[in-house]
Amino acid sequence: MRVRLLIALLFVCFVAMLASDVHAQIVRPVATPRGAATLRPTATPGRIPVTVSAPAGTTKTWYDGNLGTFQLINGTMAAVSDGDLVGYWADQSGNGSHIVAPGNNTTRATLQVDEQSSENAIRFDGTNDVLTLAGIQPLSAANGGWTIFAVMKVTDHQASDIPWSVYSDGGGAGELRPAFRTAEADLSVDVSGGRSFNTTNGGFTYATWFVLTLRHTSGTNVEATQVWFDGDEEIVTGSSANVAYSIDATVTLSLGGVLGDATYQQVDIGEFITYASALSDADRIDTLTYLQQKWGTP
Repeated sequence: MRVRLLIALLFVCFVAMLASDVHAQIVRPVATPRGAATLRPTATPGRIPVTVSAPAGTTKTWYDGNLGTFQLINGTMAAVSDGDLVGYWADQSGNGSHIVAPGNNTTRATLQVDEQSSENAIRFDGTNDVLTLAGIQPLSAANGGWTIFAVMKVTDHQASDIPWSVYSDGGGAGELRPAFRTAEADLSVDVSGGRSFNTTNGGFTYATWFVLTLRHTSGTNVEATQVWFDGDEEIVTGSSANVAYSIDATVTLSLGGVLGDATYQQVDIGEFITYASALSDADRIDTLTYLQQKWGTP
């Protein structure tokens, strides 16, 4: 009798131990990253923000100072050290729109390592540094508009100098030639046919990094060009502020100035993105937030 009782007690203890172990396994925390499946891209160099790849097919160019910089115009000899010359800046949009020093290696820009918020930028000297790309598709009002983001720092005071430009090179009409009037901290943009638009409420600070956004929305009863400095919308006036505006035929993009026009500008460019669509406010803010967090702008 006692032996049977002892065996029964041992059996109960054994079952209890098993149950305790199973319970412990059930409630033990699992080391799974919280939200891993839904994390949004962060501002890590090389990771595409949500709206750089969407809306699908509308991203025309994307240049990032941390990626695709080469010393020679044929895309060889990586530029990785501070002060390396940059003659070829590879497009990250997937469209192969690589931008190069035109014709030779004498107009190359310079790589600035850890220039801003531990990110690399490309410096243009304001004398003859320029990178150009011809033959990209137009930014057309007929397709609903376009959007441009430029992460940049203007480092001289010449109001007539052009830090970058987009203009028609195939017999069509249209251009964007922004001039930063540093005395007033405003932007003046010349477009085709002697027209222009301007900001009037002083939105940027000389020698300080900022994110410039330009968006042209075109559609039924809607024609508007809007400008933001670091997300703050500017007052836009001028003959092209509210008219349908396109850069037609094929287009040349020029960073650092306009080749042959003696309109070069001392400017650092960290990132430059063009869309062949007018991004929604949600997409615009999404991309702006990515850029601000990455580059440490206000």
